[in-house]
Amino acid sequence: LAWIFLGERVSKNLALAFVLALFGFSLLSGLTLGHSLTPWEGPVWGNLLMFLSLLGEASFSTFGRKLLKRHTPTAIFGSILLVGTGVLTAVVITIHGFPALDQFSLTSAAALFWLGPLGTLAAYLFWIIALPQAPIASLSITLFVQPLLGAFLGTVFLHEQLAATQWLGGLLILVAV
Repeated sequence: LAWIFLGERVSKNLALAFVLALFGFSLLSGLTLGHSLTPWEGPVWGNLLMFLSLLGEASFSTFGRKLLKRHTPTAIFGSILLVGTGVLTAVVITIHGFPALDQFSLTSAAALFWLGPLGTLAAYLFWIIALPQAPIASLSITLFVQPLLGAFLGTVFLHEQLAATQWLGGLLILVAV
């Protein structure tokens, strides 16, 4: 997207790294040719949603870079955070109704803190500050660490088993990064 909309050049090394990361993601998540020839089931829909979220990340980076020419990183990020939080809150309340406050626990508070200030605020604020200083293609490769870390945490904490092809996919992502 940065190449199309911003005219950024993509070196051969970055293009190769992106192809490796994309192939690794496909192996890691099970989005292989075999799945595309049979009815999709199980985690494939979630994995496809993860891939689509990477397209959202690419759009954020590309159009965020354009906005950085006229606005500060904190103003852009604050606006995005405010709108995103409002839309997601409205969607959740529409689908699930208002949350029951008597079910709120220390665990749910810790989860909100982890996902909010740590997982979202710190990561995206760093991203928007780094955006003008590095080519988007270089930054985008690091996005493939998210599904890799998710698979790793699933293996460690949930004792999920990864197939050899999934390990190979993870290795390809690490090589690409």
